[in-house]
Amino acid sequence: MGCGSSTSTTAQPGTTAASKPSKPSQEPTRQVAKDAKHETKPEPKTDAKAKPGAGPSAPPPSQATPSNPTSSDPEYESELQALGHAFARVSTSKKTFFLAAGADKSTFEICAVVGTTAETFHATLNREALASQKEATKLTWQVFFRTLRAMLRKASIKEGASAADPLTIAVPVEKGPALTFSLKPGGSPTAIQHRMILTPMLELYAKHKSGDDSSHTKIEVELTKKKVSVADSTSKLTTLQAEIEPLSTVSKQKQDQARSAREKVGELRRNIRRLKLAATGKNGTLYPDAPMIFLLHSPHSEEHYPAPHPANPELLSLVRERFGGEIATRSAGSEGMSLDRVMKILTRLDDWDFDVLGLHRELGGSTLCVTTYALLHKHGLVKQFNIDEKILVNFLTALESGYHPNPYHNAVHAADVLQIMHYIIGPGGLKQAINMTPQDCLACLLSAAIHDYDHPGLNNHFHIRTNAYLSFLYNERSILENHHLTQVFELFKNPKYNIFATLTFEQYKDVRDTMLEIVLNTV
Repeated sequence: MGCGSSTSTTAQPGTTAASKPSKPSQEPTRQVAKDAKHETKPEPKTDAKAKPGAGPSAPPPSQATPSNPTSSDPEYESELQALGHAFARVSTSKKTFFLAAGADKSTFEICAVVGTTAETFHATLNREALASQKEATKLTWQVFFRTLRAMLRKASIKEGASAADPLTIAVPVEKGPALTFSLKPGGSPTAIQHRMILTPMLELYAKHKSGDDSSHTKIEVELTKKKVSVADSTSKLTTLQAEIEPLSTVSKQKQDQARSAREKVGELRRNIRRLKLAATGKNGTLYPDAPMIFLLHSPHSEEHYPAPHPANPELLSLVRERFGGEIATRSAGSEGMSLDRVMKILTRLDDWDFDVLGLHRELGGSTLCVTTYALLHKHGLVKQFNIDEKILVNFLTALESGYHPNPYHNAVHAADVLQIMHYIIGPGGLKQAINMTPQDCLACLLSAAIHDYDHPGLNNHFHIRTNAYLSFLYNERSILENHHLTQVFELFKNPKYNIFATLTFEQYKDVRDTMLEIVLNTV
């Protein structure tokens, strides 16, 4: 279709090529014409041993064979058939096109189908139509078609101004101008789609299913093995899930029982302390020589008798190792797995979504004590101010026990606020942004830790409306905030809890003033 054939043969250097016999020259005399009827001129011979570069003798002009534009090209036809069919999906800003290119006998076909509307653009090109682009790119037919097949997916598409205008497809070439094809709309869209897309794909599928493609067969075998493996794993998973579900239920029940038991233990400790204090006639503070007692905040609030819950000494040793640079040793028989889980949670103190509730579940208490202890070491404040370890642990234990078991304003809430304060001044960048001093950091962390100390579970407005004693004591101004600060600084009066003992007066005054400003502004 569009490519004719010729029987002309081109001579190669170093060979003898026979030329077609030419017509005898017609002499003007009758004798010569008469002799021509009986004589046959011998074929002109070509010297096979001609000097290099000389080439065969050129026939006379009257014998030259005219060039045939439709002569066959074995390389073109071979590579065109080797092209097979190439497919690609190309998207523009507005549409997605499905491109297909292939050989139809001795011509090259290319089509583009719009994905949403099935509009079809098509072009059929013979060898002469492709030759100009081949010459421009200086490619052989083999490289030309292989480039076309490989780069079709990277083609760019330019639509016309209207639906009736041709579609221009440009296939990039590594070196040289792009291969450009102009596709016209119309024709027989269904026939084109069947011939260039559906039929080749079905043939390819049938070929692969028949087992002609050994690599495809191997893939199918491997796929079958994987499916069997997945089915086996799924069966095992189902069996394990059936075993895990009752165990999970039992585990949850045991966790609930342990949590309930811890709460009862805390309540018993408080009751025992209250009875001991009543028997001795001493006040209800954390230490017997205190100048103040724990006041009954309101007849509507529950009485709270603090019962200290010391943190695990080995855990504190691991915290110092992790955040303070000290070396910790574990004692035989320690609850290693539990401590490992606690330390895993504490390593995420720099994260916004720090799991404070998970830490509380693992510890069963002392959440505020451990979190504060870890952050003071993490910021280097224990070393900076040379705070005594024993006094620090005493204070943090007393601080946590002074928080009531309220649904919200409890020690776990304080630990949560403390970690967020750390996130703001540390990972959040506030410390560097405003050049915070060590005193500022210490005041911020302590303020967060103590900001709801001895909170009765009733807000300021409730105290005012019920004429509670604390509302008169603080003149209805930041009632609970003043109370938190007053009670904590009463703790600091006892040397057993005074973590400020190593600070200079100026440092202590700076820290206290900052704490007052922070807590009084939490209203």
